Amino acid sequence: MSDGGEVGGMKDISPQLRKRTRPGYLILYVVLAFLLSWAILIPEALGSAGLFDIRLPPIALALAGFGPALAAVITSWVETGPRGLRSLLRRLLIVRLSWRWYLIALLGPALILLVGRGLEQVLGGGVTPVDQPPLQAEMGLSHVPVIVFLFGLVANNLIITLGEELGWRGFALPRLQFFWAPLTSGIVLGFLWGVWHLPLVWTPATRSAVAELPLWAFIIDITATSVLYVWIFNHTRGSVAIATLVHAANNTASVFLMPAGAINSRQFFLTIGVRLTAVALVLVLDGGAFAGEGRTTRESSARELSAILNMIQWQAKKAVASR
Repeated sequence: MSDGGEVGGMKDISPQLRKRTRPGYLILYVVLAFLLSWAILIPEALGSAGLFDIRLPPIALALAGFGPALAAVITSWVETGPRGLRSLLRRLLIVRLSWRWYLIALLGPALILLVGRGLEQVLGGGVTPVDQPPLQAEMGLSHVPVIVFLFGLVANNLIITLGEELGWRGFALPRLQFFWAPLTSGIVLGFLWGVWHLPLVWTPATRSAVAELPLWAFIIDITATSVLYVWIFNHTRGSVAIATLVHAANNTASVFLMPAGAINSRQFFLTIGVRLTAVALVLVLDGGAFAGEGRTTRESSARELSAILNMIQWQAKKAVASR
């Protein structure tokens, strides 16, 4: 199913960049990504907790999401100057891809959420009507047709997720895969990506899911999501455009299929199980997408798959027990 290109999206990185790729630049990127975003989110969190008389405007909170992108731009320039920056931005132009990957990016996240929603209904639970997303009412837009709200939400999510994807997938993922196997890189990046969201636990103004979830559940879910994004990224020549699209599609579908009332409920834990199952299926049916020059051997990949299957079984038991 590949559209060509080197696994890990490293093909379009110049020989000069390959020679200069060092762990230190990855560390610099991660530090900057956290620093630039948390410099905004932590004061807001402290204000929300009543420790300081400060509340930031929505535009400032939105800018916090661009910390990873700005960190990628700065680190690319430090690493190789204009050449590195051009290499980073070129990933935004990788759009001539098979229609299958656009279909997977657009519908894949919704399919996972729909299966989780369906399992909740099978187990006798209630779900929020799809045509009445609570967020629309919370924003005072109940009078707006749902289709108009949907298009506005998609446009907003594309802009916001670009701020994350240019950094996490555009800069960090190719370099992680330079040192490690794709599966390991996806897990490491997923953990970092999850921890980056930590201040949102105390910033209710951002309406983030992490504020309503046990942190461990959020980390598992976002790490599984990261591995699925690696699968798509490696099949689309390291396209940041497609990474942004799938991220935006996931956020948009969640508003309709996993609204605030369903977060930290049995439906959410069922959905985590479905996402982990999707990871296991990808590893079994398309393991070549996770092959590479990293250090993960066939035996260690089998152990990681076994751990994922055990996690699925545990999630299923937890979901049934919470009934």
